[in-house]
Amino acid sequence: MEHSTILSHLDAQHGVRLPCGKTPVQLGPLERLVFAWAFWNLRERGLIELNYLEPVEHDDAKQADPDDRLPLDIAVKRVGDLAGGQGVEADVLRACGAEDELIGPVLRRWAGEHLPLPIYAVVRALHLEVASFGLVELKDQENGLDPFTDHRVAHFASEDCERITGLEPRFAGLLAAWREFGEQRPQAATDLEEQCRLGLFDLRPPPIMAMGTAPPMH
Repeated sequence: MEHSTILSHLDAQHGVRLPCGKTPVQLGPLERLVFAWAFWNLRERGLIELNYLEPVEHDDAKQADPDDRLPLDIAVKRVGDLAGGQGVEADVLRACGAEDELIGPVLRRWAGEHLPLPIYAVVRALHLEVASFGLVELKDQENGLDPFTDHRVAHFASEDCERITGLEPRFAGLLAAWREFGEQRPQAATDLEEQCRLGLFDLRPPPIMAMGTAPPMH
């Protein structure tokens, strides 16, 4: 996906490789951006509502440094459905309820029985996301590849990557809309990413359990 998706715009230092990507990306920024993007795009499609909850103002709030502000809580409510949808967005939508609920419980429902959430669960979910578009076929897919617990990762041929890169014009419009949201409502975009980060952090195993969970790089 190098140069063709939002994932290539992440700060690429130490991290993981993604389908058809050559440059590693940092796992933390990847995860929170994937879910912030999913919640935002579901809202843009009219399938969920995102309600930013104003904090209770205390007497000393006016004296506080604006840089020290806490991120706003965000309530999510499902208002539509995706018939037969697949991929991260469809999974997130199914995890949303018909009443306002904070992002943390929604992510916990998304993870379901796979708690504590393995370190590379989101990367594996992205592999299945790519396959869901019908552009590639996952190796061992017929054996029931589990996006949360299986250490195997997808293998994509060069022709598969060429088809994925062909989606770049469609992605460019989505990226422009996301950037416009960030420019027009920078604090809202930041808070959405932060709430996704906090929600995922709460699902993580203790450090000792996380050791040795990295899948092989391809």
